[in-house]
Amino acid sequence: MRKSHNLERKGQLSLFLVLGVIIVAGALIFFTLSDKSTSDRDVQSKVVDVPVEFQPISNFIDNCIIHVATEGLQVLGLQGGYIDVEKAGLFFADKSTESELVEHPPGSGTMVPYWYYLESDNSCEANCNFDSKRPSLYRGDGEPSIEGQLDTYVNENLPDCLTNFGPLIDAGFEIKEVGEVDTTTTVTSSDVLFVVNYPIEVIKDGTTSLDEFFVRIPVNMKKMFEQATSLTTIQMDQQYIEKSVLNLLVAFSSVDENMLPPRSGVTFEFGSTTHWFKSQVAGLIKSMLGVYIQGLRVYNTINHNPVTIIGEPRREAMYNQGMLIPASPDAEDFKVFYSYLDWWDIYFNLNCDGELCTPESVGTELLPVLGIQRYTFLYDISFPVLVEVYDPAALNNQGYKFQFMLEANIRNNERMDKDFLQLDALSIRQSSQLCDIDKRNSGNISVKVVEEGANSNVESAQVTFSCGRESCFIGKTPLSGELTEQFPICLGGLVSFLHPDYLKRTVHLSPKLDETYSINMSLFKREDVPYEVKKFKLTKGGGFWNLNPVPLPLDDKEISTLIFTRLGIPEDGDYSTIESYEAGDDHEVQLYPGTYEISIKLQTDEPFTFTKEICTKPGIFSCEEKTPIEVNFNKSMLIGGALLNHTFTFDQLQNDTLTFFVLEADLPGSPIEELGLDDINIFTQMETYSMIYRSALTPR
Repeated sequence: MRKSHNLERKGQLSLFLVLGVIIVAGALIFFTLSDKSTSDRDVQSKVVDVPVEFQPISNFIDNCIIHVATEGLQVLGLQGGYIDVEKAGLFFADKSTESELVEHPPGSGTMVPYWYYLESDNSCEANCNFDSKRPSLYRGDGEPSIEGQLDTYVNENLPDCLTNFGPLIDAGFEIKEVGEVDTTTTVTSSDVLFVVNYPIEVIKDGTTSLDEFFVRIPVNMKKMFEQATSLTTIQMDQQYIEKSVLNLLVAFSSVDENMLPPRSGVTFEFGSTTHWFKSQVAGLIKSMLGVYIQGLRVYNTINHNPVTIIGEPRREAMYNQGMLIPASPDAEDFKVFYSYLDWWDIYFNLNCDGELCTPESVGTELLPVLGIQRYTFLYDISFPVLVEVYDPAALNNQGYKFQFMLEANIRNNERMDKDFLQLDALSIRQSSQLCDIDKRNSGNISVKVVEEGANSNVESAQVTFSCGRESCFIGKTPLSGELTEQFPICLGGLVSFLHPDYLKRTVHLSPKLDETYSINMSLFKREDVPYEVKKFKLTKGGGFWNLNPVPLPLDDKEISTLIFTRLGIPEDGDYSTIESYEAGDDHEVQLYPGTYEISIKLQTDEPFTFTKEICTKPGIFSCEEKTPIEVNFNKSMLIGGALLNHTFTFDQLQNDTLTFFVLEADLPGSPIEELGLDDINIFTQMETYSMIYRSALTPR
């Protein structure tokens, strides 16, 4: 069970930004709102006949109700439907996945509750319990409710705003309280109505009594609450966040120490030096979440913008459909944002031997000098996700935000739900009958391996055969590149060709008893290609980020990280590589001919502070107090990027030097009057600007 702790503040500020590819599916509604009809909840304001000479008192009290009620709504929106989380009985723990609340931002004291989370301990193995801290909307559905909390907030804070009617007493009025403040809040179909019963007696050239005051705040809380409930229900039913992360684990894992450990994989070698450290893998997972969770978008919302990618229909479909989350019919009224921020800790475990993560090695009975390295890593991950529902039309177009937390949970590489059952890591079979000599009953199968484009023979190519989950070594090509052997009988088998200097390739083969076959295979040779990275600066002007067409070398304190992912046919082996580039050094990247997705990140070690004034004390009609907000860009801060697909031909890989290009969002070089706080999010839009300036980013 999650344990109770005192509320504490955490302090740290950093920025991790955007983009990724996520697959989401539809939903069923689990939560249900009260079945009260909208008309039952629409309360008409009474017209109170107040003598003209006493109208200043009525206006003074109305304005205070507006101020206090709006303040209460804003606190409630930032805290997922709660004004006082301690009074509501919610507890906060230092670890985000062991708490009912997440502090956002650190040190602010703002506590955002989980609307869906794993209530059991992270290590639970069966009968795990999930819970929700979503409050009721209407007081009639039980407390804590949004209506009930607003009642209490106005009752407790209105007297402070009235300040004992000091300004009115100075104007010659005598005011006597006849009773206490008693508020009834009603969430209607279009706004929030506050009816305040506050009996007072006013004396000035006569006497009058006032007791009821009516105020409407233009926030459509009902629709926002329903939208938040719908998004929570879809997560509960479809677990779309976990789906996206599992896809990312596949995309960013490989038998490569620069990537995540693979969920499954086999290499044929005696012993293996490939290893990972569990703590470093956890750090990579956090960085990945910080970048890609923000790529989730809700269909038909204001900030859902379909993208056209000419000549790339599959990528276009993935971006416009695979990253979408279904929503309620009212989604078009809102903006919806998802984010994971790196100052939130995660629960992470990997089936490693302590801190060191290595494959399991099995020697074959056929050739003792050949080993099989099997990679079977099981990921356990839990992490918080902030969901923000924003209505730009609320509060007379000033905007209103309602945010809450969802927790994503993965165990054993699977989405975790209430039926979860912990599995032990699969053990490797120590021997396989598939590889026994007496099971190789096909006829002679001839294999010829040559280099693609050169037609020269490939010596020492390892030929392996897989049937189901079992694999065995067939042989190694001699100088002639030709090998003739018998294979095991299997329906739907795969022949793989491996060589350290060539891209792995496979071909389907179903050997039959005594039948002969001939296989001709050409392999792509790896090329060591010198390269450099240059940048194009984006500066803000005229409300748009414009490209300076002159490419510049990277500064001394800038580092560029390049991720190359080959987009081959199914018969090609997976290949990806990560390169780190600094100006002034010689760099080479190993590539095979073919089409790649190229992702480039630009970081700097040069600190930069972005300062902008924001309103911290809104008045009734204007801002009463502004405070400068500083966002510090510290070391290793992301300042730009690029994402594109490019096909490298054999001839292009023979060039003396390849030049890659990256976009830099030049905040320091943009006029301060052009910039707003939202421009910090330019770093999350590098994929969009990569499409806009695609031709400039083409490697050459």
